[in-house]
Amino acid sequence: PDNPLSEEIVNDFRQWIKMGMPDPRYKPENRAVELRQARNFWAFKKVTRPPVTKYDDGTEIDAILNLEIQKHTLKPVEAADDYTIMRRLYFDLIGLPPSIEQIKGYINDTSEDKYEKLVDSLLQDEGFGEKWGRHWLDVARFAESSGQDRNLVSPYAWRYRDYVIDSFNNDKPYDQFIKEQIAGDLLPHKSYEEYNKNRIATGFLTIGTKNIQAQTKQFVADRNDDQIDAITRGFLGMTLSCARCHDHKFDPFSQQDYYGVAGVFNNTENMDGLYRGNNNTGYLGDYGFLVNKETEDLYKKRKTKEWLMLSQIWNLQKQIESIKTWNKRATPQQIDREIERREKVLISLMESLGDEYIKYLEYLEPVMSVRDKKKMTENKLAIRGEVNNLGEEVPRRLPEIFSDRPNLAFDNTSGRLELANWITHKTNPLTYRVYVNRVWMHLFGKGILDSFDNFGILGGEPTNLKLMNYLSTKFVTGRLSNKRLIKTIVMSNAYKRSSKFDKHNFEIDPDNIYFWRMNEKRLEAEQIRDSLLFVSGKLDGSHSNISDFQTGIKNAGKELKKYIGETKSRSIYIPSLRDNKIEILDIFDRPDNSLLSAERSVTTVSTQALFLMNNDKIILLAGEEAKALTEHNKKMGKTMPNILYRNNINNVFLKFLGRPPTDEEVKKSIEFITQDENTQGNLAKFIQVVICTGEFRNVK
Repeated sequence: PDNPLSEEIVNDFRQWIKMGMPDPRYKPENRAVELRQARNFWAFKKVTRPPVTKYDDGTEIDAILNLEIQKHTLKPVEAADDYTIMRRLYFDLIGLPPSIEQIKGYINDTSEDKYEKLVDSLLQDEGFGEKWGRHWLDVARFAESSGQDRNLVSPYAWRYRDYVIDSFNNDKPYDQFIKEQIAGDLLPHKSYEEYNKNRIATGFLTIGTKNIQAQTKQFVADRNDDQIDAITRGFLGMTLSCARCHDHKFDPFSQQDYYGVAGVFNNTENMDGLYRGNNNTGYLGDYGFLVNKETEDLYKKRKTKEWLMLSQIWNLQKQIESIKTWNKRATPQQIDREIERREKVLISLMESLGDEYIKYLEYLEPVMSVRDKKKMTENKLAIRGEVNNLGEEVPRRLPEIFSDRPNLAFDNTSGRLELANWITHKTNPLTYRVYVNRVWMHLFGKGILDSFDNFGILGGEPTNLKLMNYLSTKFVTGRLSNKRLIKTIVMSNAYKRSSKFDKHNFEIDPDNIYFWRMNEKRLEAEQIRDSLLFVSGKLDGSHSNISDFQTGIKNAGKELKKYIGETKSRSIYIPSLRDNKIEILDIFDRPDNSLLSAERSVTTVSTQALFLMNNDKIILLAGEEAKALTEHNKKMGKTMPNILYRNNINNVFLKFLGRPPTDEEVKKSIEFITQDENTQGNLAKFIQVVICTGEFRNVK
């Protein structure tokens, strides 16, 4: 208006702001209509197993795909040859290439079921957990430091990493896998080993980023938000965190929905070894503890009170040590004051506990875990996400879009177990669709839905909902077995197809959304590094943990960085510190481990080629391989050098590319190697050329 508003109108605005600025046009009945409409979206509809017509050539998957292929007048390309399919299987199932001996053994096998036998053997290989565990760690935003301003090391995060690898190797049912990570501490246990496993699993909630220098309320709110995002996007493919500051702009989630779920995590105590502190007090918080053979009798005798006191004493002792060494700029008075406060509690606890139990202190094994708080409270909505501007109280509950489910009882517990049970319920429309879509993407290089953490409006619609529903129901009826699901997919003709280009098909379906051929996939960063170690014979099957190099809570020292640079273990075991550069992994698109990454980006940039051409370790690898071949040639004599070189070339192609060379490749390679007298040097250059090819870092 041209003139100032009246004081009465200004007061109305003041009152409106205090109310949280609700939309005056909003009516409850409008919300009900919105939710009814939202439930018609495909992702919120119940999953039902589709009817599958008989298909003479292939599996039920092929029958479903064939309907779309025929509908669009496409013709599937032929099956891949044995060399291609073998290399594909090895990388897809265990993340490593086959050896020359394994290739020859498979090629020479004349049995009709050799493919299925190979699939079964790879599913039982320990490398399976290391390959598929890596996919889950991307989703779990796994790292071994807090990130953000301080970026302090989490020396026991590796326990969660090993739990994930073991879970995949042991083919843990996916619903159990979810429950353990969200609410393992609330699950029943029949042994201390099971007790330990359940608590290690809850490390999923504790390994996110933490700004430990933030104001306390902000620190807690940010931590809760990280946990909500990890669970809703990780398991449900829903971006509930978008409703933290306002109602979701696209999906049917309100701010009340967000804070209803946030209350679950606000009633959860995080024992991750770090808390919001300052330079004078340090940042070392409480850990949970595992039971071992030395402390097993406490577990059997149910000495819960004594166990909690021992845990508190251990944590206090470490905190006192930390305060003494943390900040050299703190005054002696500040340090003494903080130590004195904790020592009083420590002395009191030790006196109450007595010598009978003090002896157990040296056997306590810390673990990053969670537990319910002793007293439950309800959360308040943070207006516009501001932690110091609170509105109405929001009872713990599921988002309204899911209110057709029975109300969950959140009275005397945080509600994490109830939330986990709802997520894993066989009728949940999201959980298993999200998962099978990711598995399909890892095997085919493209999803049924090309959105892997957002099944909302912006995620679009699947290209073949029938296939997604079939796989989801097959997964559920197959006892939620990862290995059974993967085998079902790789046994299909669709998976066995070559990646051959077909002009007619390409003109109709350039993006291959109907899977008339296999997509060529670039190896992941870890696979490239591990392959180089494998072909050189230097890959170390054992691994050391970050705790071997890290004491206290200080940032990684020279020993740790040296270990990261020199270890020959598989890449999944390299300490995963946030903001820590690992050249070969970063060049080939390792994801940001501060973020949930259900899909990795794939870039093609000059630095990748330059790295393979100029890296000292790769040059050394090529040189050592050439030297070994040259010495072998000398032992064989010089009577037929061309045959020897032909054998050398054949072995190099098999080892690095998984296939024999063509006659033309043999001819050109011999010409290159024998162009002058420096055949060993030329052989080394030839090997490096093979490493630099796109074929080495791709799977067809």
